Amino acid sequence: MRKDGTALTEVQAIAYWLARTHPRTKLWPQDIEAESRVIGATAYIVGTIHGKGFARIFATSSSARSLADHESVQELGRGIVSKGFSVLDEVLTGWDFVVGRFSVADPILFYVEFWADKTNIALPKNLATHYQGMLERPAVGRVLREEGYNPAKLGKSLEITIRSEKTTMAEMIVVEDRNQDDMSRKAGCYLYCDTRLWLENGVVHRGDGPAVIFPDGVERWYIRGHEMTRNVKTFFLQHNWPMQQGLDTAEKLALFQDHFVK
Repeated sequence: MRKDGTALTEVQAIAYWLARTHPRTKLWPQDIEAESRVIGATAYIVGTIHGKGFARIFATSSSARSLADHESVQELGRGIVSKGFSVLDEVLTGWDFVVGRFSVADPILFYVEFWADKTNIALPKNLATHYQGMLERPAVGRVLREEGYNPAKLGKSLEITIRSEKTTMAEMIVVEDRNQDDMSRKAGCYLYCDTRLWLENGVVHRGDGPAVIFPDGVERWYIRGHEMTRNVKTFFLQHNWPMQQGLDTAEKLALFQDHFVK
């Protein structure tokens, strides 16, 4: 509610108004590149991750034709959230915050990270680190306690994911003309340019997802140089997990690694 009695109702508008009316906080960036980064990130968080993903999880009946559709609608929502987190994880590569320093974008990112924690949706490495950093901020802790949460108990569901990222040193390589032959030999199949593959100690390996992703989206799973795609698909089928969602929870990741990696 503003001084004139009017109210702002959209997240981005509220964030912009708060930042501009409190300029000393420097929550709104001044240069056009950082400003565009804030606008793009917050729009994606609110419009896609919240509006299309979590909306299907929290307000399932609004998207489901019948009660029988609730489970599939929620699964679709979780898939949208997980894919959205992957996009944002790349945005945060090399950054502690969305624009390099704390801005209005970070509390907005935090609220969907918080929802992921409460709904047991895994956060990728950069988002998990961002979430933990936000939980350590005094102001965040104070607000959470006022809302009845214990900050010390939050983030526990992410420990498996964070530990996995720390122990897995797989490096993502993009196939180009200069490395195409070498990467194809390592994978044991022809790799088109723009294929992404993960290497650890010189062999194709990834312990938390497909190790080869072709430009058309086809995925192959490898563990320590051995292709395990068929075995992984069987494993997903036995657990009744949709392949398109991948290892999108800490529990899935733990079971997968216990079966294939350890």
